[in-house]
Amino acid sequence: MIQGYADLLKGDMLTDPEVRAEYLGRISDKVMYLNELLGQLLLEARAEAGIPSLRLERFDLCTLARQTAAEISPAARMMDISVSVTCAEEQIPVTADQSLLRKVIYNILGNSLKYMNRSGSINITVSRADEQALLIFKDDGLGMDAQEAEHVFELSYQGSNKKSGDGFGLYYAKSGIQAHGGAIQAKSAPGQGMGIYITLPAMGPAQQEPEPEPEGLRESLEIIST
Repeated sequence: MIQGYADLLKGDMLTDPEVRAEYLGRISDKVMYLNELLGQLLLEARAEAGIPSLRLERFDLCTLARQTAAEISPAARMMDISVSVTCAEEQIPVTADQSLLRKVIYNILGNSLKYMNRSGSINITVSRADEQALLIFKDDGLGMDAQEAEHVFELSYQGSNKKSGDGFGLYYAKSGIQAHGGAIQAKSAPGQGMGIYITLPAMGPAQQEPEPEPEGLRESLEIIST
């Protein structure tokens, strides 16, 4: 399907800018889904092998949020949607799996784009309280009632405002946050957009002790994640 859309865009048949933007959006949705699926398979493979699913390192959460927002901004601009990041401090250092958190942030932003009309805004706020790092995502999209918001992290759940996709992104986000010993919740109301609230232990998951991976498995996982 991705190849089909790409072939159409390469030809001269599609000249309507709106149609081209729609096809680019569909390609983006499918690529995002494949990335989510691959990431989940990687987590499950590592868990089944009895090795830690996280590769912990110390990094600045503000920088990661800004970098990830910049990655998705081209797709957002096609919809006249702005993506901004607000940090309460110059740096918010955390100990976590940077690659996994990048995917979590990207998936949440991608989900917001999916349920927004053309023109709008998404903001990420990064802060900390005591030993917790806080991430808050707010958009001015379609929103949903509070009862539906309780189910958005369930596998394949899409709610009444069903859009293209497989309902996998927020499920993956929840899995990634819980793997860090954190918590995630959604708050919304019809016509008032969506808010995603994340707390993470700034010093990393409790009792996380990295162990060396078996050589054969490490090589196979690197091939999968390439």
